[in-house]
Amino acid sequence: HPCTMPHTLTLDQLLKIAEKNDGYQFAELNDKLHLQYQSLTLIPQDLCTHFTQLKALYLNNNAISTLPPYLLSLKLLKSLYLQVNSLSALENLPHSLRTCNANENCISSIHPDVTKCPLQDLSLAQNYLRDLDDFKCLFDKDSELAQSLNILNLERNQIQDEGIMHLVPCLKNLRYLKLQGNPFLRKVKHYRMKLICSLPQLTFLDENPVTEEERRLALAWERGGMDELRKEKVRLAEERQRKVDENHKFMDDLMNEARREKGG
Repeated sequence: HPCTMPHTLTLDQLLKIAEKNDGYQFAELNDKLHLQYQSLTLIPQDLCTHFTQLKALYLNNNAISTLPPYLLSLKLLKSLYLQVNSLSALENLPHSLRTCNANENCISSIHPDVTKCPLQDLSLAQNYLRDLDDFKCLFDKDSELAQSLNILNLERNQIQDEGIMHLVPCLKNLRYLKLQGNPFLRKVKHYRMKLICSLPQLTFLDENPVTEEERRLALAWERGGMDELRKEKVRLAEERQRKVDENHKFMDDLMNEARREKGG
């Protein structure tokens, strides 16, 4: 970021920005605030003191390096957008938060307090996450986060340890997962099948949906290795052919019935 001097915004400046974006001149009436592209290096303390009813806060595309403790005072905040900043740690998130996008930062660690948030959607793509010890709190199976998280994006980080494959299944309600672009993938055989087997609710992995057929194949592989996988492929092909035959028969029966009615 080109900005080198600390930069924040006064209350008056915040109110002007709110009004410009169809908000209100009284801070406490605003439920969303757009502060993207403001060259911020610090989150304004007046924001957290006066805009107490915020539910959505857009701080993306600034130069913010830390999330201050006073951010916790936004007790109604549901959505926080932090992508394209200079954050080195994810911390001090309001415990009401449901969505957090912190893609394209410099995040290398996650504070355990984050797991108190009932987040449903957490995006941390293109950061500097590397050592499991610095972010394994995400996978604490007894945490609020582990129960609520549906979407997790960790693609294009620097995760080296394939041990993450044993931690992700702790997120039992996970439906959408992105891990592509991490070095550990080079060490893991049958990556997709392993995750599909361990995450029964998963419907999307990396760039592709998890289809019913793919899940059946993965479970067959888990039961009996490559031999069982090949047998399941044959069964699926036979089922597909049966459906084609049934559809043809159904259409033939309809046409024959129509001919009989016409002839009668």
